[in-house]
Amino acid sequence: MGVVYGAHDPELDRRVALKVLHAKRSHDDRSKARLVREARALAKLDHANVVKVHDVLTIDGQVIIVMELVEGPTLAHWKDAEVRTWRDAVAIYTQAAEGLVAAHGVEVIHRDFK
Repeated sequence: MGVVYGAHDPELDRRVALKVLHAKRSHDDRSKARLVREARALAKLDHANVVKVHDVLTIDGQVIIVMELVEGPTLAHWKDAEVRTWRDAVAIYTQAAEGLVAAHGVEVIHRDFK
């Protein structure tokens, strides 16, 4: 549904992530509303294993979620990069599960967990 870019926030002098809709959906009102709902859901969460939402902007009709930037590989890249021990895998997936538990605690359902 969206794409995430790294960016610099000049006001607060920090790196952030910007999530926007894919170009083919950027003018679709339903997709825009869904992205805003996603931002509101994430904003309810305060957990170390869930990215924080800093702001939601609308610029020239485009919805942008400004979020905490988490550096490093995606989970998919991490698991495929090299052979992992079962302990490493359990540790990583436990952290992910803890984030999902926090989300479920505020009635947020993650629909794209990979």
